[in-house]
Amino acid sequence: MAVRHHLHRLNGTAQLLGAVRLHDLAAQLEQDLVDNKNSQGMLANLRRMEELLDELDNEAQRIVSDGN
Repeated sequence: MAVRHHLHRLNGTAQLLGAVRLHDLAAQLEQDLVDNKNSQGMLANLRRMEELLDELDNEAQRIVSDGN
């Protein structure tokens, strides 16, 4: 249940930030947990989420750097 809670919070935060792909993926993973989907598909989505979080982090770093 803790994983689902964190996915739900990430889902909402991504939506607030306008990170559409991250929001959609978090929503999908959250639903996969509810539906008890297979772990292979979820693992692939978790890897994709890591990539999206890295992209978001890189973009945030760029914005902060440009502001100085």
